[in-house]
Amino acid sequence: MVFVHVTSIWRTYESMPLRLERRLGRFGEPFASAGLRLGDRPWLVERRSFKIARRAAVRVVGGDPHFTPEQASEVVAEVIRRAVSRESTVAVVRGPAQFHNSAGTAAGYKRAQERLASLDSLTAAACRRLHVRYIPAGGKNAGPSFRTNDDLHDSEQAHSIMGQLEGQAIAEEWLAARTR
Repeated sequence: MVFVHVTSIWRTYESMPLRLERRLGRFGEPFASAGLRLGDRPWLVERRSFKIARRAAVRVVGGDPHFTPEQASEVVAEVIRRAVSRESTVAVVRGPAQFHNSAGTAAGYKRAQERLASLDSLTAAACRRLHVRYIPAGGKNAGPSFRTNDDLHDSEQAHSIMGQLEGQAIAEEWLAARTR
């Protein structure tokens, strides 16, 4: 049994440190590293002042997503292809459920929604080609109760809901495969 969760951060989160690194090369690397180190401190990233500063920085400098929808879906498709190349392997893929509006603007919201929809569509198409069960992306931000205090990660409530959905799909596919 293989379960793949396609996370939305691959494509929807706009990272300022990543943009600096890509645009400035080795000159941007110290700034990018410093930004990533700051982001690894939970006590800091949960503070309102840090969130405001992060959004302002992304608005001014901009941010780059880690991958295009095409790149991300290609990686997922290759993982699935390899997994199901063994006929006894059963696979289930869950699309990205929530997107990240790192800039906190209407334009950032729109970019994030479009990227998530594209990744969802491409991954669903790959799953259809490979005859693998796909749990579609929700495509919605369910609000603050579905995020942790850093505004980036899914909350316990979100994990519980998705876990039930995923568990049911995994069990159904496993049982179906045993009867084939």
